[in-house]
Parts: sequence; C-alpha cells; structure tokens
Amino acid sequence: DATGPDNWIGRAIAFLFRLPPPGKNLPVRVEMRSETDGSETWTRIYPGVTMHSNLRNPDLVTQQIDEVFGPVAIRLAWKVAADSLELKTLRARLFGILLPKFLTPRSDARESVDANGTFHFDVPIALPLIGSIVHYRGWLKAVDGKGFAPNLST
Repeated sequence: DATGPDNWIGRAIAFLFRLPPPGKNLPVRVEMRSETDGSETWTRIYPGVTMHSNLRNPDLVTQQIDEVFGPVAIRLAWKVAADSLELKTLRARLFGILLPKFLTPRSDARESVDANGTFHFDVPIALPLIGSIVHYRGWLKAVDGKGFAPNLST
C-alpha cells in the first residue's frame, strides 16, 4: 500500500525520485544486485514506475549507511531492534553538498522478516515544510533466488 503527497510540490518530488504511486495492494517486484565495488543496487518495480537506489558505505561502528538516488545521497542510521531493523534519516547531500536540515528528507523506516521468511517493510518519507512525499508499506516473499515479490497466496 502506498499513500502519496497532498500537494503539487510533493507530487513533483515523488515523480522525480520515481517513488511508488498511491494505491492499495500494489504489485511490486524488488531486485537486489551486489556490485563489484561492494555496494548493493535495489530496483523496485511498481505499476508504471521503476525506482533504483544504491546502498553503500556501510559502517558497522557508527551503524550508518548511504542510500543513493541519482545525485542525492541519504545518510541513514540503522539499529537492530528486538524484531526488526530500524532506519532513520540523518542527513542528505545533493551532488556531494550537504543539504540544510529544512531540505533533508525525514524517515523512520522499519524492516523485518517473519518466521515464514516474509519480508515486511514500512517506509514513510516526508520533507520539512512540504509534508509527506510517500508512505509505502507491505510485504514480500523471495522468488527464484533473484529478488522479492508479493506473496499472493494469502
């Protein structure tokens, strides 16, 4: 399920970053590919839109990682909770330039895997002064060893 922004600025940003469209029970396919530089590329395929990001520079000491969307790099702090992985936005860069807080996206995302191997996610993304850009949540099951897709059997 995905909810979108309520204003034109938010819709323009969601379009530029190829975020999922609003809707219920959207089909999605997620493919993860390890790169030769040690990073990981995630491709999320929604109806009418494909979103790519690259996860890099994991730091086990500070528990931080960068998620890169084209010219924008988002620094995320990750924390292992009792039953999930929590990801919180710390800062953002555009073409390598640190953005001020009022331009930095806000997100407190959560990911988990249940006893059946189902991957659950809840990802809200908002911008100060603009509001919600997207909030997508749902679950995926591994398929054919190449990625995740919705488990449509339930």
